[in-house]
Amino acid sequence: MARLRQQHPQNYTSSGNISVEFENLVRYLNAAELGNKTLSELLQSIFDPEGNFSGPVDMRHVPDTGIQYRIGDYDNAESGWITIVQSEDLRGAPGREVGTIGDSIFQARYPFIASADNE
Repeated sequence: MARLRQQHPQNYTSSGNISVEFENLVRYLNAAELGNKTLSELLQSIFDPEGNFSGPVDMRHVPDTGIQYRIGDYDNAESGWITIVQSEDLRGAPGREVGTIGDSIFQARYPFIASADNE
């Protein structure tokens, strides 16, 4: 896991360089604030206390519609879905028939059925 680390410690020989670095950090944190939430609040909404992803992001594939996603919590199971790609765009161009293979693909193949008696 990546951690915050000082890239070039030799650049911090003056207080001016240190101030510029802190200004950049504050600017980054301010830019990360969305929806009137701090970066910490945003991360808390998508990770559980153990650090596992548990965000309010859902995806599904509907054969008639395509791949859809939604972000957030909804009362209705069918509301808030946004289509990413249509089903017909997933399939691509049709392949072509090249015939059948008459012989066994594997030499010395032996059909085996797994069961508890084979132990």
